[in-house]
Amino acid sequence: RFTNLVGQFNKFLLRVSLDGVDDVYEYVRSNGNWKKVLENCNKIGTFGFTEHQICLGFSFVIQFYNIFRIKDILTFVAEWEERKQSIWNMYPFFSTIEQDHLSTMLLTNEDREYVNSLVDEFNKEYPNKEYTQTVRNIINKFDMDRKTSKDEALKLMQDYTRTQDKIRKTDLKLLHERYGKYL
Repeated sequence: RFTNLVGQFNKFLLRVSLDGVDDVYEYVRSNGNWKKVLENCNKIGTFGFTEHQICLGFSFVIQFYNIFRIKDILTFVAEWEERKQSIWNMYPFFSTIEQDHLSTMLLTNEDREYVNSLVDEFNKEYPNKEYTQTVRNIINKFDMDRKTSKDEALKLMQDYTRTQDKIRKTDLKLLHERYGKYL
């Protein structure tokens, strides 16, 4: 079905929204199946399309729920780039738009420094990746200029997270120990 769909267009553009890798993906995307997503993305590469027929890529929204695992996301993108076929095109990082309670403005200064150190570690392993500056801008600049106050956003995040965790039978604190102080 997918190959027939792509054949109906001059060029087919598809962005896969991930917002995390492994258990973070499955937390952010309720009922998401990380292994199945990867399997499907790998399968698309075997269909024999050229970059003139199809352009595929990933999108990650940098947010509170994935920020302590940012290095995992950056590493995933870098490793995918290294082995990608020409049909994959990366423009991967965005900030939350309307959801201030999920923005990285919630981070304490100590945690912001920690996250920046993760980006620094990534830069040592994978130098000259242009998107790391985008990630830094989101964390250190864009997400700091929000409509909602930090205290109000924190309260909204706490209420939202507790409700979602109760409904889904999940626990944000299992993704990283640093989440505990926010809840």
